[in-house]
Amino acid sequence: MRFALTKDHLDFFYRHHYIEFEELLSPDEVEALLSGIEEVLSKRIKSSWTPEAVYRAGYNIWSENPSVKKVALSSHLAEIASQLSKERTLRLAFDQVLYGAPSETPLFAEPRTLKTLSSVQPVICGLILTLKNDEAFEDPQPKKPGNATFFSPRHPLSFDYLSQNLSTIQYLIVYTGDKALYVHTPTDPHTHVLKKQSYVFGDRLGSSHPIVIKP
Repeated sequence: MRFALTKDHLDFFYRHHYIEFEELLSPDEVEALLSGIEEVLSKRIKSSWTPEAVYRAGYNIWSENPSVKKVALSSHLAEIASQLSKERTLRLAFDQVLYGAPSETPLFAEPRTLKTLSSVQPVICGLILTLKNDEAFEDPQPKKPGNATFFSPRHPLSFDYLSQNLSTIQYLIVYTGDKALYVHTPTDPHTHVLKKQSYVFGDRLGSSHPIVIKP
């Protein structure tokens, strides 16, 4: 079913470069996604979970668990991103787990945009789903489990809250366009990861970054 955005929704997004929607995932869907994420990360992380360790290990996990894949490739979520961005065809650029735990070192020294976090370009739109948190976040972060905030590529994101909150788990999905390229991006901690799939900088991306919505 098409998620119909109102003019107020669009105006808010174009003005602020983000917008939150409530209850895009049901409690059962949140639990299934959490279980899938924890299953994948338990195989990838052999030491303690920290915001930094989870960020390193929680990149491009969508293909390793059916519950995660269902959300990463959700046409329902992609339809909202498509309407906000006015792009009719969207590919999955990457997915990323975000984890909060008390830490003296923030995940990043300064705010980042989705564009500066992605070696897959162009970035069209992205969203953060809150799956677990002990207290409601402030704008622009999605305030409770099941909520999602959609961001434009130019909105600055501070991840300082991850080092100040206990046991926060969020899931970031970023979309690119039909003609996606692998681009060297020094501000992306994962900029060399796709080389393991035999990509080189400048390559067009294909089935490893599936189309999630098209006309």
